[in-house]
Amino acid sequence: TKRKKFDRKLAIIGDILRSKRLELSLEKDQRIFLEDRISKGLLEESSISIETLKNIENGKTMPTLSTLKVLSVALEVDFHELIDKIYEYI
Repeated sequence: TKRKKFDRKLAIIGDILRSKRLELSLEKDQRIFLEDRISKGLLEESSISIETLKNIENGKTMPTLSTLKVLSVALEVDFHELIDKIYEYI
């Protein structure tokens, strides 16, 4: 398989989202974070997969607007504020 070229902007978006997640959780594990958000009623089990979250945080995937909306709820951040933080990297 061909390796994707590193995209600095995707990496920055991933770093921003990861730092927001870590502000809410002492756990570094994405799975534990998602389980916590589901148990608190902030996410449905099918809202976002662990693989999607990992790929976004690792700068491999550009999140869609709908995924960003889900993440804003999970991260307890206003959607517009989240978009403002990452806008210049989209």
